Formats: sequence, C-alpha cells, structure tokens
Amino acid sequence: MRILCLADNHGLCPESRPDADIALVCGDFSDFGLRYEELFRLLAEWRLPVYFTSGNHESPDLCADIAGDYGAVCLDYAWARTSGLFLAGVGGHDLFDHVEREIRVEDFARRLYGLQVRPEPAFSILMTHEPPWPWKYEGRVRGGERLRDVVRAWPFDLVLAGHFHAESSRLLRESVIRPTLNPSVAGCVVEVNAANRSFAVVPWHE
Repeated sequence: MRILCLADNHGLCPESRPDADIALVCGDFSDFGLRYEELFRLLAEWRLPVYFTSGNHESPDLCADIAGDYGAVCLDYAWARTSGLFLAGVGGHDLFDHVEREIRVEDFARRLYGLQVRPEPAFSILMTHEPPWPWKYEGRVRGGERLRDVVRAWPFDLVLAGHFHAESSRLLRESVIRPTLNPSVAGCVVEVNAANRSFAVVPWHE
C-alpha cells in the first residue's frame, strides 16, 4: 500500500502523479477557502480515493461541498476503514468558526477510546492539520496539547500533520508520542506494510 500524503498546498498541485493507491490530505489545501478545485480535480483524474481533513483555511461548508463535488471523504472528527487502513481525522480550527473545537476534540477522543473494545488489526493513521504537542518548529515546541488525548485514545502507527510549513517531508519518531510526519507542501509517499505495521517515507520528486 502506497499513500500520497499532502498538506498546506494552498491551491498548489503536485507536478507529477506518484505511484500511490490512495491520497490523504491534511488541511490548508485551499487559500482562505479558494483555489482548491484544481487539486481535487487532479486527484479525481488520477483515480485516487481521497480522504481529507480541514485546516485553518477551510470551513465546514467548504468541506461538505468538496465531499459532494469530488467524492472525497472528509474525516473531521470521524474515522473510516479502507484497504487495510484505519483512518481517523481531526479538523483544524478554521478561520471562520473555531469556538467549539476543543470540545469537539475532547469528545472525539472519548469516542475513539470507546472503539477500542473491538479493535481490528489494521495500520492506523491519525490525520490532523495541527500536529500533536510537542512538535519542534524553528527552535520552539509547538503543536496542539488537546490532540495528545486523541493520540492516546488509539494505538496509531502514524500521525500525519502539516500547519508548520516545511520544504521537504519531516518525520519525528522519538520526541513525540507517536511517529509524526509533516509531508511538506511538496508532499511525499508513505509505503505501508500492513502485515507488520511498519512504514517508510518515499519522496517521489527528488
């Protein structure tokens, strides 16, 4: 299983089609709610199933429109099982309305923890725009402290997050609760071995 991972595109598109089976988009794919159409149209042309979460540039209404227009699945405070993957998502606190986000994150963590009574073997990925705390960026510790509750609620194998723009993909393993990957604006491919729940990051444009 090869996964195309994207975040912080802000209207930009990958220059070439990667060898991938599915696309995961972790927010800020638009520019203040605009310039998102070309990306989702391109992913549809590539016939890649698309799962996405919002960032701080996307409203709930925009995410609903994208789901309806392009057949992409929004995973804001939801989960899904597909092709041997367990995907869960947390929405970004968008620029339009973020008053209730902390309450929603807390409730989502509780629901996710309750799901553990019947876990199924699968490679598990948390998609979130903001990375869980502690994420090191420009010499400072950043990230969402409330997201740690979500990470602890399920044994995720990988966390995908953006928000802090990076020139190339960046993977942290030891300094965070779960391995956390920022795919960068350029994006990257993650190759998953579901049998032993391992993965490798494979940039497809050198």
